[in-house]
Amino acid sequence: MNSTSATVTATTSFSSTSASAPTTTSTDPVVGTHRAGPSSVWALGSTLLPMLLFASALVFAFLLLRARQKRIYAPRTFLPILREDEKTPPTTDGMFAWVKDFMQIPDDFVLNHQSLDQYLFLRFLKMITIMSAVGCLITWPLLFPINATGGGGQTGLNMVSISNIKSPNRFYGHAIAAWLFLGFVMLMITRETIYFINLRQAFLMTPRNASRISSRTVLFTDVPDEYLNERSLRTICSSVRRIWLATDCYKLAKVVEEREDAALKLETAEIKLSRKANKERLRHKTPLSHSAGHDPEIIGSCAAKWIKHSQRPTHRLRFLGKKVDSINWTRAALPGLIEAVKNAQFAHRNGEKKYIGAVFVEFETQRAAQVAFQLTAHELPLKMQARCIGIPPSQIVWENLGMKAWQRMTKGVWATVFVAAMIIFWSFPVALVGALSNIDYLTNKLPWLGFINRMPELVLGAIKGLLPSTSLALLVMFVPVLLRQLAIMAGAVSQQEVELTTQSWFFAFQIIQVFLVTTFSSGASAVATQIIQDPTSAPKLLAQNLPKASNFYISYFILFGLASSSKMLLNFMGLLQYGVGGILKKTPRQQYEHHINLSHLKWGSEYPKWTLLAVIAIAYSCIAPLVLGFATIGLGLIYLASRYNSIYTLATTIDTKGQAYGRAMQQLTAGVYLAEICLIGLFAIKTGEGVASIGPLLLMIILLITTALFHAVMRRALDPLTRTLPSSLLTRAEEARYSSAVLEEGVIGYSYEGEIRYHSSTGGSLRQISERKQSIRPPSSHGDSIRPAPRDQDVGYSVPDTVENDSVIARVLNEEEETERAQYIANSIIARSNSERLATVEPRTRTRNSEKQQSSSENTMRTAEEGRSLEISEEDKRDFEIREMRISAAARASAAEDAWLRPTVTRHHNQGHHNNNRDTFRSVWSHSPVPSIAPPPTGSFLNTFFRPNKFATYAHLKRKLDEGVFAQPVPVYAPEVARTAYFHPAISRQTPILWFVRDQMGISEQEMRHSARILKVSDQGAWFDEKGRIRWDDGDLRGCVVWERGRDVLI
Repeated sequence: MNSTSATVTATTSFSSTSASAPTTTSTDPVVGTHRAGPSSVWALGSTLLPMLLFASALVFAFLLLRARQKRIYAPRTFLPILREDEKTPPTTDGMFAWVKDFMQIPDDFVLNHQSLDQYLFLRFLKMITIMSAVGCLITWPLLFPINATGGGGQTGLNMVSISNIKSPNRFYGHAIAAWLFLGFVMLMITRETIYFINLRQAFLMTPRNASRISSRTVLFTDVPDEYLNERSLRTICSSVRRIWLATDCYKLAKVVEEREDAALKLETAEIKLSRKANKERLRHKTPLSHSAGHDPEIIGSCAAKWIKHSQRPTHRLRFLGKKVDSINWTRAALPGLIEAVKNAQFAHRNGEKKYIGAVFVEFETQRAAQVAFQLTAHELPLKMQARCIGIPPSQIVWENLGMKAWQRMTKGVWATVFVAAMIIFWSFPVALVGALSNIDYLTNKLPWLGFINRMPELVLGAIKGLLPSTSLALLVMFVPVLLRQLAIMAGAVSQQEVELTTQSWFFAFQIIQVFLVTTFSSGASAVATQIIQDPTSAPKLLAQNLPKASNFYISYFILFGLASSSKMLLNFMGLLQYGVGGILKKTPRQQYEHHINLSHLKWGSEYPKWTLLAVIAIAYSCIAPLVLGFATIGLGLIYLASRYNSIYTLATTIDTKGQAYGRAMQQLTAGVYLAEICLIGLFAIKTGEGVASIGPLLLMIILLITTALFHAVMRRALDPLTRTLPSSLLTRAEEARYSSAVLEEGVIGYSYEGEIRYHSSTGGSLRQISERKQSIRPPSSHGDSIRPAPRDQDVGYSVPDTVENDSVIARVLNEEEETERAQYIANSIIARSNSERLATVEPRTRTRNSEKQQSSSENTMRTAEEGRSLEISEEDKRDFEIREMRISAAARASAAEDAWLRPTVTRHHNQGHHNNNRDTFRSVWSHSPVPSIAPPPTGSFLNTFFRPNKFATYAHLKRKLDEGVFAQPVPVYAPEVARTAYFHPAISRQTPILWFVRDQMGISEQEMRHSARILKVSDQGAWFDEKGRIRWDDGDLRGCVVWERGRDVLI
């Protein structure tokens, strides 16, 4: 299951509900009367009661099925496809016992155990819920009394909306409420943008993320021909570790696809053959009489005992082509395809094929990669553009890498024009669908449609309700699919770029079509004549009827919240797909893939629908403040349902590094502008009745200008930080990381790939160590520094066990400059740490430690003068394991980085404690592992919210991540994985291993023997049960034949 049905349904729910909204029959052709909705409390209750019962039934079904269908409702608690650090703790058994466990898990758990995007998505739902709740606190005490006593003669829910205001003098209250609430919204957007920036920086700079190859890899496109070689690229890019020159793999990808199709066709045919024979065995118990004996060397002789030759699997070559035996044909075709792929892959690996002008460059450090990403690499425009950084190979759109800059620009313009035209002209089918919901008025105005009213009640009800909602839902469901394809056609080079582009386009579509156009679509046919006769009446109609449409949204938020949250929990379509899909999947491979694939969200279509709800709530905040209360309830229910799915069911397949969240927060400003413009329009209309509304009008105009200026300044200041990492933080993190390696006992060099250097346990100067670097690490033309993976470990990571593996000792830093810099950093941190720690001990202890430091320092200097050889003693080999040293160094790097970030730390160099003594290192870091971390700041909720510069800083958020798995770097990459990381998938794709089904007739054994001459085959872990159904060992996923070894590797 690639996506849940809840996701698809929720994507279209707004539109479908809009089309089928309660209608009011009126002879007065007023825009939006179908949107008026229930205007009384009793009518609202009668509307909500059926939905409440429906939602309760869905939740009850969820509670019953949850414990029985854990694969659907809690796969993250047990599915072996997940790493241990990704799994969610199992919940207590019972219909309601799990609720306590669920509520005790904080949202931060999603950040530490799943992804940054999933966590920020939850935070977005929480923030718009809080925003609506705060809006109630601001607007209700101020506007409810003003509206209720407005004297406009309105009744029911309209009595507390702006439509009940008769005197323009009362509009001052709405202007003040707008300044307060809309100002709060802009402040909240700014605050959350700052929070996102700092969290993103802290997250991407954690040891786990910084140690990934993708974090140090930049994609350059439109690279000139003269730079399509390693030598030239290294002249313009410094600190380069590896370079991957992309080649034209179009033909290779086709051949690989043909090989995959042929191999899987053979697998399917073999299983189909065994199933047919097994079915005959279960039916007749005895083989066919004429085939009682068989020769194992004769192809198909074993199966011939049970089925006729005409029953063997066949297929046609191309459309209406010749019918051939599937097994014999694929066996004949595969050897040539396998050899062709192997030769082509070899040619691409050795650079014998055409380059396409795209290059992946891996740098030595994350800082070097960020510098290269932010700089202009070439003097010519649109040449050698740094397109993306930190994108894993699985999310690259490989077919677009060779697209020229002018092609990408041209296609991008055409795609944008097409989207704009689609948004504009989409109103015609939407208006038509909306008009179907107002059948009564249409039949009154168009007598020839009177036959519709004579239809049976059941058919008429379907036309009025089911047909409009279904049609509009299908229309809207198609939109994000089309937009993604347009983004790919426009030249997007990563799935991240595709989703972000889709998010922008789909949000514009939602605002214009789903919100604005559909709000008035049913009444459009009724007032078309009025607008044609008097076009100036359109703004007046808008201002008069927009408040009345608020009644629809009052009920809609509750309806949407109840329906969507309950459907998201039950996940009926996911349950149906998993159940039916398990039956339709005919091979163990298909069943395996069906079992391991978790549902996921597509941010390009997921964010806009929730952003739209927040925009509606903001737009109606001062027009009909009651909307905010119902929005709080509806959004709160959606947040809780999404929280459950994020913790227990969903996976993240597309990583935007939080960019989708930042974009969604900025899109909330559309609600602010809509609210301000609508209020300006309302006040402007009232100026014709007197000058009293001029004051509120001026206040709103000033607010609109202030909002625009503030928004522009905010975007200009913060936007660069949402896309890149600052060099200042990267530099400090690098220094802290290096200094932590110096402080590691016996280690004087460190990098995130396990690259370490040692000196004698009895001492040795840094200069001596640097001079010995050639004896430590043999030179490598590729800069690789990874030893082969042990056979007993999973492919992808190579984790050395002990120090005695010299091949893991990697790159030594530059001699003079780096060693002196490291010496200074190490001594500075030691001095600061010692001064802080020794200040708290008794004078006698302080004296004893000083004497010990002096004695050790003398021993170290004496050792340096004697020029001890760089040898690793057996005692050191036993004492240190590289994994522990890397984890320890990473934790200490975090502590050292906090020391740099702490404002109270003295940064001058203390000469009184300047030495490189190993005992001092041990005493500082072992007795006080985190000596310089300032305690997290505390304060009230308001203080915490309004001061993100103190309570949402990089250092503050970094502490959250240092406590989890992100404090540890990824294991060392296996050489082959690091070398081929950014090869086109077709270059590194291996011939699949076929997975047959073991049977009692010996068919699979014979067929494997014949097919094994061509490619690898196995029937382990799959069998036929007593009813002839295919079964496989789903309890040992990692032991399955088709398990992709190395899939856990974080590139």
